Amino acid sequence: MYAWVTLDKDRPPYLSTIFARAIHKGNWGKYEEGYHEYCVVLNENKTKLISVDTYQKGDKNIEVHIATVTADMEHWVPKKYYGSFDFLKKYDPETLSSTISQVDLQKCIEIDRDYHYQEWHEIRTEKDAEILLDLSGDFHDAFIDELDVNKDQMIIKFGKAWGIQMELIFDGNPTYKLDPDIDYYTWWSDCSLIFDDGYWYLCDLPEVKSIPKKSEDLPSMYFAGRRMRYRILPGCYESAAERKPRNIKIVDNR
Repeated sequence: MYAWVTLDKDRPPYLSTIFARAIHKGNWGKYEEGYHEYCVVLNENKTKLISVDTYQKGDKNIEVHIATVTADMEHWVPKKYYGSFDFLKKYDPETLSSTISQVDLQKCIEIDRDYHYQEWHEIRTEKDAEILLDLSGDFHDAFIDELDVNKDQMIIKFGKAWGIQMELIFDGNPTYKLDPDIDYYTWWSDCSLIFDDGYWYLCDLPEVKSIPKKSEDLPSMYFAGRRMRYRILPGCYESAAERKPRNIKIVDNR
């Protein structure tokens, strides 16, 4: 796994491999324990491991300090969200950063150094689509800042929410639908991402299996193109909860 790490407002975000992810020990309630998640990553100088709480209490709301950009679990045990690199399973994640041996630390540094970070990711398969939805939290609380479209390409820039800022590009006869009569239509609560009739569709409704042929049956908001790619940028210090709904900035040159 690889992520943007934001330590505080005075230091810029940086990229690091996630070497372990776990929940702090404690008697947490079912809906509370997720907010006690932490990740073990390299420090800014890539010289030692540090433990960073994913969710931290800010001045007005929760800040997300770890924004995962890839979820590769090839060397991860167990093959689940919480776990660690296989060679680190002998350590307690809670004390990993302070108890790791010099040999294993050097291995961590080398893994991070050799990682090839790919900024843009293309959606080619259903698995790719599932990964994007997992990384974005199904676009929950996401809202669109800008939409720029021409006959060949459509660029969508989302505002910052839950520690990330998404950018999407649809190529190949892009199209979209927005319904200005629906309140807060720039905000999302859930979504579906499907491939139908040669196009990738991202729409603001859950569990959509296919796109209706009649225009009146279409989702209230969707974006589509023959090809789709995305990138995830850090967005720790500005969340959807702090932003008021507003109109999307639209540039349509089709």
